[in-house]
Amino acid sequence: MDEPWGISGPGFLGLYAVLLLVPIVVKPLWVASLKRAGGGRQSSVPDVYHLAYVAGGPDRVTDTAIAALVDSERLRVSSSGRLTDTGTIPTDSVEAAVVRHVATTGGTVRQVRLRMRVDNAMYAVEREVTESGLIVSDDKRRTVWRSVMGFYALVLVLGIARWINGNSHGRSTGYLTWFVLAAVAALLLTRFLMRRDRPGLASSAGDKVLAEAREARQRAENAEQTEEAGAPGQRSPVSGLAGAGLFAGAVGAVALGGLAMYPDEELSDAMMPQAGGLFSGNGSWGGGNYGGGSSCGGSSCGGGSSCGGGGSSCGGGGGCGG
Repeated sequence: MDEPWGISGPGFLGLYAVLLLVPIVVKPLWVASLKRAGGGRQSSVPDVYHLAYVAGGPDRVTDTAIAALVDSERLRVSSSGRLTDTGTIPTDSVEAAVVRHVATTGGTVRQVRLRMRVDNAMYAVEREVTESGLIVSDDKRRTVWRSVMGFYALVLVLGIARWINGNSHGRSTGYLTWFVLAAVAALLLTRFLMRRDRPGLASSAGDKVLAEAREARQRAENAEQTEEAGAPGQRSPVSGLAGAGLFAGAVGAVALGGLAMYPDEELSDAMMPQAGGLFSGNGSWGGGNYGGGSSCGGSSCGGGSSCGGGGSSCGGGGGCGG
């Protein structure tokens, strides 16, 4: 047999193509098994910040805390996206950490997010949701990515070795060159996706809690609409979720859906970052826009105010707009 390594060129290309496809098939199955394995230990009901972590990772927790603080008028937000505290220190550890970082960073949401990612209060939330089985641990999640990268690195080395061997024997390596380039692209893409992947991959139990919270929120909204229409509303409890009312308000909307889900559209639009602005390049940790305290005509507004038509006012009665 006069073939390099005892395998023909077309045969090697077919094998190489299969090797390139292996991680595409195996990784989703591996992740699914981790989600199932991590979903059987839930022993406590999450609060809104645990829910936010499961839904969107550390940045979602920070966004939810800021929404809560703006709603309670402990933070104010300018039209440029700068946060300022009102001097009231909250008792909740996550909210207290956000207020502390607002005071020390100059108060942009991006700066607060970056600092909160490595704050002890955030680590505590991460530890609690991991121990409750609501998310897959970061170690296991990173192991999957590193294994995929390692596999593609070995496939790349194999392809380069075959390419060198083929050239040394005067064989055509045109097709193999493209396959080796595909391996390079797969390796780089895996590295890119690994860097973009957020903490807080929900387990099967986490997915169930999120689904229940969304159902609770939908039922609460339906009940409110029924009551507004003049009929008595009936609020059904959600199995496994204590204090489901927390998830029905503005803070719950941000926890479940990100800042863009803040219910006051005018305030949400007022906080919408411009292209290339505050949230650009935010990546896979969720995002959106906040409301709860917009700034009109350059002055900061307290929580719950709105800007724009109809003569609405900001804070304690100051005029909005121009």
